[in-house]
Amino acid sequence: MRQGKGGKDRATLLPARLHEPLRAHLEPVRSIHAQDLREGFGEVWLPDALARKLPSASREWVWQ
Repeated sequence: MRQGKGGKDRATLLPARLHEPLRAHLEPVRSIHAQDLREGFGEVWLPDALARKLPSASREWVWQ
């Protein structure tokens, strides 16, 4: 759902003091994702057009 003016996403800044805690949290999450992929899981649903255009995107970390 788009909440911004004109149906656009709103972007905001992440406070600098949260950079390292977020990075520390995402390291093990990324490791879990890699393990899930090895076991045949770890994919996400993508809209049809995007799934056709980027067939391997559903398994990429960036979409998690």
